[in-house]
Amino acid sequence: MNAWVAAVTAAGYGAGVYCSHGFAEVVAQHIPQARIWAFEVSTTAQHGISGNTFPNPSPAGCGYSGATIWQLQQNGVIDLGSNGSLEVDLSTALTADPGSP
Repeated sequence: MNAWVAAVTAAGYGAGVYCSHGFAEVVAQHIPQARIWAFEVSTTAQHGISGNTFPNPSPAGCGYSGATIWQLQQNGVIDLGSNGSLEVDLSTALTADPGSP
């Protein structure tokens, strides 16, 4: 994993590791240069997402204060009216482009 992170960084990108908030601290200790994309969702069952605004809480709300990105919704369904629906996973990040250097 460290070699992969080094290669991604050398190519001019920010490397990230997707993992559970429950062991994100351990990942960060072993790979400190990687950005942590932690998942902490309230349900994995399909569920509706209401409203017209995207929730934008701080990634630290996932339970790991050092998270750069937080996947906070999984299997959410957005109603598109007569156009059907769209199943999505939703994440929030500290930057508009978490992969940028």
